Amino acid sequence: MKQIQYDRDKCRSLTLCGDKNIFNLLTFHCKKLAKSCHSEVQISEIPHSALNDTEICTVESPIAQSMKSKKGDGAMSLRGAKRRSNPLQILRGIAIATLPLVARNDRTKKAAFTLAETLITIGIIGVVSALTIPNLMNRYYEKQTVAKLKETYSILSQALRMAEEEYGDVSGWDLELNGSSADAEKIAQNLKPYLKVATDCGINDSDGKCIYNGTYKILSDANWVNYANNTNYYKLSLLNGTSMFFRSKDDNRPAYIAIFVDTNAHYKPNTFGRDLFTFKYEPNVGLRPTGAPDTEQAFSKTCNKNSDGSGCAYYVLKNERMDYLR
Repeated sequence: MKQIQYDRDKCRSLTLCGDKNIFNLLTFHCKKLAKSCHSEVQISEIPHSALNDTEICTVESPIAQSMKSKKGDGAMSLRGAKRRSNPLQILRGIAIATLPLVARNDRTKKAAFTLAETLITIGIIGVVSALTIPNLMNRYYEKQTVAKLKETYSILSQALRMAEEEYGDVSGWDLELNGSSADAEKIAQNLKPYLKVATDCGINDSDGKCIYNGTYKILSDANWVNYANNTNYYKLSLLNGTSMFFRSKDDNRPAYIAIFVDTNAHYKPNTFGRDLFTFKYEPNVGLRPTGAPDTEQAFSKTCNKNSDGSGCAYYVLKNERMDYLR
């Protein structure tokens, strides 16, 4: 017996018979078939005396067992050929008989997912995404808000310092300190040269180009004020994507200037403590974020979900996080 070994499990057994030259030719062909399925092929020569006049070769395999003929012998025979037939004709017959077996055997080796498995996997991915993506988006928004607030605080501090070097202390800017539109315009006149202004909306921003033209909310989700149409505030948008509006102090506030910073301009959520933060310019102190512990608006009282959120600027700048929202 001539035998060829391959590293995979046996996929078929070929018994070839006929003249010696036919056997040699078919042996070459079967080696090629063996390589196509990477398995063991057994090739053996049977004496002519063991054959009848019509049976030349038999192909047997596990696949052939599932294709049993009505005779139930589990074999697929090539009949109708004479023992002394042309070797090429026999080779052609062998090819016709065996190639479909190779193709079917290859198909059984290919792994695939069922429809049910695919749907279950998609469902699991959807559940995991629904649980994780909102948290990731909130964390990204938080980091972006903190970065924008720190940057704008630095811009405002530098602008006020340079304005005072040019025009003197804020106390000498001839402000009425009554929260009027005239005071707001005087402050803007001194500050604008030192700010990187993208849009100057003046005291009336009814088009909402600089800030949200609607009612801002406090942190407890209650409605507060529409600042866009309030002419006591001067509105600007900066090149870093933030907006600000400011006015002089009123009689109830110990500061010269009240400044509001919206970290994403007129876009939502437009809420104190989320994207709207406040600063004050106080005498002998300078620019200070609202919410310092030694003030009436200490963040411990004014920066939680049950408060107005007015003291969150100090907390965010000091701790660089917004965990009071969680």
